[in-house]
Amino acid sequence: MDQRCEPRFRVEAEVKVTVLNEPPVELAGRLVNVSGKGARIVVESAVESGSPVRVEVDGTILLGEVRYCKRVLSKFAIGLELEEAFTVTDQLAALMRSLLEEAHEPNWTRD
Repeated sequence: MDQRCEPRFRVEAEVKVTVLNEPPVELAGRLVNVSGKGARIVVESAVESGSPVRVEVDGTILLGEVRYCKRVLSKFAIGLELEEAFTVTDQLAALMRSLLEEAHEPNWTRD
């Protein structure tokens, strides 16, 4: 019996998954379904349950936690509980680049 409180929608999208453990690990993956609170992604390597992840797909960043990881033939299906979603617009991306560049400039002090 399905115990989900929200409907899942089929999706076919290439994603970049970053497992935010120490050290971070990047994986290519494929988003196969999504709901308001969760997602299922197929990746090449196993990911430990409880791992925090960032998923990048079409200008959107999803943050969540791996709830399960199951072998499916030669790949692994990971189920995510989603915490946050951010859409990166061109304007926001430009602002972020500007702030990062500013942070890397030398600090000048006045006498």
